[in-house]
Amino acid sequence: MSLLLLFYRLIVRPLVREPVRAGLTVFAIALGVGVVLAIDLAGNAAAGSFRSSLETLTGDNDLEITTSGGVAEGIVGDLATLPYTMRISPRIEDYAVIADTKQTLPLLGLDLVAEAGNGADVSPVLGADGPENALKYLGDYDSVWVGESLGRKPGDDCG
Repeated sequence: MSLLLLFYRLIVRPLVREPVRAGLTVFAIALGVGVVLAIDLAGNAAAGSFRSSLETLTGDNDLEITTSGGVAEGIVGDLATLPYTMRISPRIEDYAVIADTKQTLPLLGLDLVAEAGNGADVSPVLGADGPENALKYLGDYDSVWVGESLGRKPGDDCG
């Protein structure tokens, strides 16, 4: 018995005898393949969205240097003067306590002046009032910028 005849008897003949069943089988396989492809595409889209969110939060840095207690200013200066094309973005991460409410908040310290020099758009960080009002208190020794959720206004004393 040839292989072609065997294929016809085992596969093609039952399909011809029961066309509804054969159609449902083909439909089920196509639906399964479609679902697998949709899940794969959704997973890739979610991973891409997560990656872009992380790049938005942390920047597009390829290397991060961290130490307990912070990186010494001399090391940052040495890195900045190396003859390589690189961008140095100092950042402080810690916690702050509001004196009157004893509320603990995450503290992020960014060098917005350096970021503006790197071509970054820092105007959303400066607030809706515009950079001239936001920079008004920049020279004060104890000035900080806080989110609107704290209910503070420019010029308020945080204690």
